[in-house]
Amino acid sequence: LVADSDNKRISKIDLASSSVITMAGGETTFNPVRVAISPLGTCSLCRAGTYLVGNTCTDCERGRYSSCLGATDISACELCEASTASVTVGGASNAVCRSCSDGEFSTGGASSCSKCGAGTFAASGSTTCSSCGAGTFSSTEAASACVRCEKGSYSTLVGATENSACSSCEPGKYSTAA
Repeated sequence: LVADSDNKRISKIDLASSSVITMAGGETTFNPVRVAISPLGTCSLCRAGTYLVGNTCTDCERGRYSSCLGATDISACELCEASTASVTVGGASNAVCRSCSDGEFSTGGASSCSKCGAGTFAASGSTTCSSCGAGTFSSTEAASACVRCEKGSYSTLVGATENSACSSCEPGKYSTAA
């Protein structure tokens, strides 16, 4: 038997029918059980970061978390927001979801952030990589910004991956891009 916080209602856990029988003033109601059977034969609520499957509390997977105590379904495990990721199994709050670093991005529910490829960049907390604009390039992965073509050179190529994409200005013309 279990008493609620103000000791006005007493509940008896009936494991055979998977329901809670609540007795208050002679009334009986049935509610879903949100418990797992412990090795000692007692019943406990699944902790935050887990949900009930059969008679076992199962951890929320990487990229998810749950602050819900007594969750009965995987839907209680919320996805980490886009631009964050979590390697933690059984995370109990969104604090396990860490922002992606400069040059990385993620979509919702990610277990890791992905690096931007050459010719692209991303600021910290990005959900996608952006192509380097005309007049710039990025020859490395995980760039947080693109490099401008040197003074006296230009490029019309979007997403350039090498400095060689920058061409010298024709005689009599100039560029102050840098």
